[in-house]
Amino acid sequence: MDEQYDARIAALEAKVARLYEVLDLVEPSSAEAVAGSLPDGVQRLAREGRREEAIRQLLVDQGGSLKDAASRVTGFLRSIGH
Repeated sequence: MDEQYDARIAALEAKVARLYEVLDLVEPSSAEAVAGSLPDGVQRLAREGRREEAIRQLLVDQGGSLKDAASRVTGFLRSIGH
């Protein structure tokens, strides 16, 4: 990324942190935030290395597109270091 984007992202992150502070809330980690958007069964399948099954289960549970479900499961796996 170039320096302009880095500066903009840093400014946005500072604003979000300030909002959490003003609202007296604890900012969730990225892993918690991502995990909170997926059903427990989908998370379990993904953690077990059953990515494709996790994607199918997410489609059954919440619908949406295959592309979106794959992106969400992949994002979850990245957030937990897989």
